[in-house]
Amino acid sequence: MSAAIQNRSSLILTGIAIHHIVLSLLVVLLPNVLRQVFHFPISSNYLLNYNLSIVYMSLGVGYLISSSKPYQYWIFPAIGFFINLLLFILAIVLYITQKTGDQFLILMAINAGIFALLLFYVLQQAYEKAYSKDNELIELFSNDTFTLNDFLTNEGESLAHICENHTVLLVFLRHFGCIFCKETLKDLSKIKNKLLLKDIPIVLVHMEDEEAAENTLAKYDMRDVAHISDPESILYKKFKLKRGRFFQLFGFNVLMRSLYLKFYYNIATEGISGDPYQMPGFFLLQKKQVVKSYIHANIADKPDYDNFLGSL
Repeated sequence: MSAAIQNRSSLILTGIAIHHIVLSLLVVLLPNVLRQVFHFPISSNYLLNYNLSIVYMSLGVGYLISSSKPYQYWIFPAIGFFINLLLFILAIVLYITQKTGDQFLILMAINAGIFALLLFYVLQQAYEKAYSKDNELIELFSNDTFTLNDFLTNEGESLAHICENHTVLLVFLRHFGCIFCKETLKDLSKIKNKLLLKDIPIVLVHMEDEEAAENTLAKYDMRDVAHISDPESILYKKFKLKRGRFFQLFGFNVLMRSLYLKFYYNIATEGISGDPYQMPGFFLLQKKQVVKSYIHANIADKPDYDNFLGSL
């Protein structure tokens, strides 16, 4: 990703930040100007205007922070994009139903529409940046630069040594805050003893530090399961697991299954650590060779465990 594109994203975010900061000041200091010049339906209640000003100022500061590192602090543009998209839709709906003054709605739709397009551009560039080196890393780490001997579990045993003596179910997780990773841990906790009877140990791969991983795994009765901390996702790339594309991460199926897990099983997404774009994967290893794999179509996808493990 060229420096020119990054600078362009920074300029866009800086401009949007200035807009919101100036607007936050006008709401409190010069509300009459907004009413008379821009037909802004602003309240005469100072306390209400003050709270509205805080919202605009918070968004402005968020955009300003993002402008310093637009590819790292993408969460602020993402929030802003969805806010402006909703405002644009709201303005169109209200204009059609004629619920309030036309001039303000037209201005609101234009303003929100432009900001939504600009923020979408910033997000798109951040998104492309996240994948620009993915194939290079996979090519680099999938060769013999790193071997299975280089990856140690929390117990200090190399992955290569475990694979020499057992058939191993190697499970790559995204991050422990991911709602679908929580589902995976719940599923694995139900079948781990059955697998051990077949002499098939589970080895988890994650991007957390070992202490945080131990605390999380204990919640799912998985503390006795070997796991590998891979914060730089080298082992992920060795097994050619890519970062997800947009619809793999935010598609309709992902949204529907996340709502299903939330409301029917009370599983919720929490904080993000590691690489939130990373895709998961399942691999069966025998004698250090992959004999079976399951590559997720999207982050909400999951294997049929009976089918995947049935032949063993």
